[in-house]
Amino acid sequence: MKKLIIIFLSLLMTSEFVYSKEKFYFDYARFYTDYNMTHVEFYYYIPLKSLKYKKAKNNTIEAHYEIYIKVTNDSTKQSYDSKWSRVSIAPLKKNTNLNRKSLVDKVDFQLLPGKYKVYTYLLDKSSKKKYEKSIDVRIKQQSQGLALSDLEMTDLIKEDTTRSLFNRNGLLILPNASRNYAKWKYILETYLEIYNVNSDSSDCTIRYYITDTNGDTVLSNNWKKVEKLGNDVVDMNIFNLLALKDGGYKLNAQCVMGKDTVGTDKEFAIKTYQEKLPQLIFKNKDEEKEYYHLEYILTGNNLIFFKKLNKEGRKNYAKYYWSRMDPNRDTPYSEALGKFINNLKFVDRMFRQGDRKGRETDRGRIYLKYGKPDQIIRKGISQQYKSAEIWKYYNKGGITFVFSDINSTGDYILIYSSIPMERTDPNWKNYIDPLWVQME
Repeated sequence: MKKLIIIFLSLLMTSEFVYSKEKFYFDYARFYTDYNMTHVEFYYYIPLKSLKYKKAKNNTIEAHYEIYIKVTNDSTKQSYDSKWSRVSIAPLKKNTNLNRKSLVDKVDFQLLPGKYKVYTYLLDKSSKKKYEKSIDVRIKQQSQGLALSDLEMTDLIKEDTTRSLFNRNGLLILPNASRNYAKWKYILETYLEIYNVNSDSSDCTIRYYITDTNGDTVLSNNWKKVEKLGNDVVDMNIFNLLALKDGGYKLNAQCVMGKDTVGTDKEFAIKTYQEKLPQLIFKNKDEEKEYYHLEYILTGNNLIFFKKLNKEGRKNYAKYYWSRMDPNRDTPYSEALGKFINNLKFVDRMFRQGDRKGRETDRGRIYLKYGKPDQIIRKGISQQYKSAEIWKYYNKGGITFVFSDINSTGDYILIYSSIPMERTDPNWKNYIDPLWVQME
């Protein structure tokens, strides 16, 4: 048997969770890798209420804990284990609320096909309390045809160029190991990998649907075509769970290509308790009026989903969004919301075109979505070309946007983007000198 490769990854970050009596949650997802090995990610979701915090230095409180995991092959009886200790630090403030905070940890294994028993525990070093869990994991031989990874339920998926510990295929994926949702936490986002899509010339399509405990379908998405950008591709999905009652459910993914049909599923629960998600605190009327206008900053499936919501649905989505995006969750005010409102005011003032607000212009929209550019290069009008602005984002991987006053009205329209997520006018070279983009 080849030597087992163990990769330990740990990220101490807080996330909102649905309160229950569980002391910690434990989940996993399996992904294909080379040499018939399967990459298994084990996730830990630890409510801060499970830990005993003590007063520490610098006006903080601390909790010390230890996690241990042991993976044993049923056939060979060979075992592999890992143990690590961590410290959770929180500010000692009157408004510090640990009720809905949690820690997320992760450990990765590369496993050969077989059956495995997995034992793990969480030890609170302050209270000396030990909480244990055991599960069975089966690793199958990798298929040479169409195949799927496990569904990974998440609290957050976003683009990530920093190579963070939870980075996978250029995405920051924060797993929800509890697989619990509620009326105030109703956005179900999932990550899935599809393998060997080039093994057949037929179109590859996928759909997602949710079934209840009776097996009846209660929510479903339409079939969509999988873009064959490589032999293995990533797919993400989002469901709004507001219409579902409390109880147990199963998320299903079904993928079809030619004569091949494959599927995978994962159970989850909706558990709404009397505790409610803290309401947003607004510092001014502008924040209260504008907080739910996320259409200017959302992208991809999130934007598509958001636009389908009515006004009340958008407000509920925004409350959850700003709570999730808050860089300092230990205070009741969302600094992320404050920054967004300030940017809205700025673009409305700076890029206004007649009766049209600045946020509705191309420059305003790009500013809101990507932030202040690191450099703006202005080019004046000439006999051959229109005036233009070239925006550079060096801290985002060198993204470039070009806006031009093609109608000579003072309205600068986006004509060129270096990233596929934003449009490029096929005739952009007729409006500006292409060397402006290359040289700058």
